[in-house]
Amino acid sequence: MIKNEMDTRSHTAFATAPEVFWKGADHVRNRNWPSALREAQKMLREHPEHLGALEALCQAQLNLGNYERALLTIRRLIRINPNEAGYETLRASALQSMGRLFEAMHSLSRAHSLCRAPQHRAAIERELDIVRTCLELQINREAQTLPNLAQGEGRPVERRLGAVPMIH
Repeated sequence: MIKNEMDTRSHTAFATAPEVFWKGADHVRNRNWPSALREAQKMLREHPEHLGALEALCQAQLNLGNYERALLTIRRLIRINPNEAGYETLRASALQSMGRLFEAMHSLSRAHSLCRAPQHRAAIERELDIVRTCLELQINREAQTLPNLAQGEGRPVERRLGAVPMIH
């Protein structure tokens, strides 16, 4: 009797899991980030390694500006599937948004090495070019500001750049 009871409970859990997840997927498609976040968290309470729910959670966190949490979620995704180029591009997006451009370049380079689809590799190459350009601008701006600071002029260089275009 107990065995049948357990079978019924686990069957029910698996039967409801896709329903919960698809609600979350609909919220992601509709860009309803607070609801996507809520549904992904609900799914992950019962299925902590559900890739779809982790991906939805990550997208919601990124779009709600929770970059540190998104990086933690991406770390979980990479731990489960270390050879997925898309997870490295997600990491690069979070890092770019935080102004951590050198780290973003590293993630994009890793994504490029993992990616096998030519159209996605091309998009990653374009993104790498954008990040390189932003880094060059940042370095040039710092180089111009540093001599002025030595002479008592100018302001300290802001360490974070504004919005940097990202692949999604």
